[in-house]
This record gives sequence, structure tokens and C-alpha cells, in this order.
Amino acid sequence: MESEIQALYQQLLNAWNNRNAREMADLFTGDGEMIGFDGSQVISPDEIFSHLDPIFESHPTARYVSKIKKRPFS
Repeated sequence: MESEIQALYQQLLNAWNNRNAREMADLFTGDGEMIGFDGSQVISPDEIFSHLDPIFESHPTARYVSKIKKRPFS
């Protein structure tokens, strides 16, 4: 399960870094939610796509990298 979560997280970052709104939105479930940096909330892949597409088309966005650290269970 942990590797699937890490893979999904990497796909999300790759879609963002590639500025691909469709690819990013398609990673969400039908009732998936995304909260924008401004606090805006969108629900569902279609709404997420509609929110991200104009951002990617008209604004430069910073790239993200990831580093996953494993914590011991407490």
C-alpha cells in the first residue's frame, strides 16, 4: 500500500510539473477535493481540471520535488 501511495504522489507532482491539468485532475476520485493556494475548493476531476487548466495556460508555476522520509511507527 505504501508504494502505491508514493507512486500516486509522484504522479501528482509530475502532472503539476508538466503543467498538465487533465493528467492531474484524472488522478482524483469522483468526490476528490483540491484546495487552492488561495483557499478555493474544487470537487471532482472535472472541476479540478476546469480550475487548473487556465492557471497552467496563463501563469508560470513553480516545480515541485519530493523527498519521502520513513518514520518509525510509534
